[in-house]
Amino acid sequence: MTNNTQPASTPWYKCALTSWVRDIAVVLVIFFGISAWQTKDMLKADGTVQVDTIVLPGLDDEQHKLFEPAEFDKPTLLYFFAPWCVVCKTSIGNLNELDKDKINIVRVAVDYSSSQAVIDFVEETRAEGPVLLGSNNLKHHFKVPGYPSYYLIDEEQKIIGRSMGYSTEWGLKLKSYLANKS
Repeated sequence: MTNNTQPASTPWYKCALTSWVRDIAVVLVIFFGISAWQTKDMLKADGTVQVDTIVLPGLDDEQHKLFEPAEFDKPTLLYFFAPWCVVCKTSIGNLNELDKDKINIVRVAVDYSSSQAVIDFVEETRAEGPVLLGSNNLKHHFKVPGYPSYYLIDEEQKIIGRSMGYSTEWGLKLKSYLANKS
């Protein structure tokens, strides 16, 4: 007597789930690989940067410290942008949605042709909050490789996060939430 039992085939939903998990894993590996490559030349996370002595002009024609000592009770997000940057135009508005009670936001324009170009950019994008005018020296000090570039700095002037490129409103909220938990 021979046994003609055949192995049961895998149900379609298990095959579909396996395929989805594999595809999501591949996308995540690619995403994190690109992110790591983009930030390879930026200042390192867990490094410190002296920022409390830097003074920059603002669009209001006043001089502003990049960081005020009273603001060191919460993390600070430094957002470097250029007014000609298309990605900056789509991402700077996402900063408006962050909780200002939990994170300081400092917008710094670099690589601009004139302060009027920055003013036009701010008006067009409806960016809220002060905008400071950076320089090539500041760009090199922070090793800004492209735009937009972000640094998340804690109360001790330690870099706790960095990124480059478009970041969604939810991505920024998650980063600021995690910064407040550390």
